[in-house]
Amino acid sequence: MKRFERKQILIIGATGNLGSGLARFLRNEGAELILSARNEKKLTALGESLEVPCIPLRALFSNNGVQLPDDVKVLDGVVDAAGIAPVAPLKYIKDSDLQNCLSSNLERPILYLRDLLKSGKLNDGTSIVWLSSLAASLATPGYTMYAASKAGLEAAARNMARDLASRGIRLNCIAPGMIESEMADLAGEKISEEALSQHFKEYPLGPGRLNDVSEAAAFLLSVQSRWITGTVLTLDGGFGLMKG
Repeated sequence: MKRFERKQILIIGATGNLGSGLARFLRNEGAELILSARNEKKLTALGESLEVPCIPLRALFSNNGVQLPDDVKVLDGVVDAAGIAPVAPLKYIKDSDLQNCLSSNLERPILYLRDLLKSGKLNDGTSIVWLSSLAASLATPGYTMYAASKAGLEAAARNMARDLASRGIRLNCIAPGMIESEMADLAGEKISEEALSQHFKEYPLGPGRLNDVSEAAAFLLSVQSRWITGTVLTLDGGFGLMKG
């Protein structure tokens, strides 16, 4: 029997490299997935390739509450890999960029979890995994907005984990460093290849891979982590050791 057979797992932000990599990983482990993301074209293509239902992010959470397929009664797992990462020096931060960052990375995860609870869509023992970032704990020039949103997310997770524990529902975060993924490609558009290459050299174990994050998320979603909640699992290949 596969690890996640007959387990209903919702992945939000499924079209990014982290989200899509995790979706493929969990599908191979037998999970019954529900995928959601902003990019509807990519979402449809991913859903068809994995043969799983998809819901655009705009439709997943509406004024009428959480909208899930009719055959999904309760969820056994939720992963949020969605988010935006605006970069700007302090004096160039725009009000709208800050508001959008906090809304996407902090407010939305809190409110959707509230709505999932109110609608009775979370099974007792559900495991929830939020994707945070090293930026929440390590200072990086230009990342004030992103760092604030992710630090807030981790603080919210710790408090919400206490609220949810009475039902055996667990909430944990994963804080990855830069991996060989879409985020690194995006950074490459704003940072020279030389600077990016130098940054990767600061990881004693080398840059991370998609499978590193997928394996960590799968562990936190599984019964093997049943006694873990309210924590932040750092995946940085030793990067933090070099900054301590």
